[in-house]
Amino acid sequence: MTTTFATTKLAAQLLPRTYNGESSQDGLQFLGSAQVYYELLTRANVEEKLVFIAIISQLTEGAAGWAGPFIVRIATSPSTSHLPWKTFVEFDTEFKAHFCAADDKQAVVAELIKLCKNVHRIGTVKDYTTQFNAAAARTPFSDEDKAE
Repeated sequence: MTTTFATTKLAAQLLPRTYNGESSQDGLQFLGSAQVYYELLTRANVEEKLVFIAIISQLTEGAAGWAGPFIVRIATSPSTSHLPWKTFVEFDTEFKAHFCAADDKQAVVAELIKLCKNVHRIGTVKDYTTQFNAAAARTPFSDEDKAE
């Protein structure tokens, strides 16, 4: 078996499952498998732009709208220095900012509601205030909203 054939077979087996952009949890799972894919293939000297195209071509439905311009930009870039991301970490950061931020905010709001409803909880006022302020700081709420 030649190295090229082995790399192609490995690439096909490790390609991340599709992601439609609906759930941040699914997005995080997609990123985990995409990182493994990226690391193994770039270590096998597969051209980085091909690896990024393969990864973002797995984005479907709503996520495909986000991926489309990047695929065109990568495909037409003359070299890896013109890629939208210099590293996988940069891709990871941009992906999370786009697909995971809204769900994170919803999760924080749910956390605040649960904290507010849990009035019979054993603990100090200081503990409650610390937990509330930590969660509230991660929301887009104004100071007036937080006081209500």
